[in-house]
Amino acid sequence: MTENAALITTLLSLATLVADVLLIAVLGGMLLGKYPQDYLPAPLVRPVLLSGALIASAAIALSLWYSEIVGFEPCTLCWWQRIFIYPQAVLFFIAWRRADYGVWRYTLPLSVFGLFFAGAHWLLQTFDVSLLPCAADGPDCSKIYFQEFGYVTFPVMAITTLLMLLAVSLVARREERRG
Repeated sequence: MTENAALITTLLSLATLVADVLLIAVLGGMLLGKYPQDYLPAPLVRPVLLSGALIASAAIALSLWYSEIVGFEPCTLCWWQRIFIYPQAVLFFIAWRRADYGVWRYTLPLSVFGLFFAGAHWLLQTFDVSLLPCAADGPDCSKIYFQEFGYVTFPVMAITTLLMLLAVSLVARREERRG
């Protein structure tokens, strides 16, 4: 890995760490019945849909950067995670433009299914437990390209991304039901 790629990886890992802390707070609050709409001013609720589009778009750009520029060949499980993240950029962008909070009907299942693949990938890399087969002719799904802060790897970044998109979907669901 080049020096620039290592720096970007460290910065992304730090962002993942910060996002994980925020996710624990937000998702914990949601479990207790406190949604962001309850404490955010109304003008900040609609941009939540835009944040979903930006989160998914960043995941697209960075995953393609790692595979096409840095040269980390994505494994089968990485591709499945991408399949469930990529369409959410378009869905959330359209929803933001139309103020359509019903987008959660599409994005929530995509996030949940993506979490299944990301979780399976994490289990494989962390505990050598394989829930899903990895293609024999492709890159090894158990290969860890980097590990920052003792836990941040590609599957952890995907889990964090998908949990953030899930949180945005839950906010959209709550907002649709309130409106």
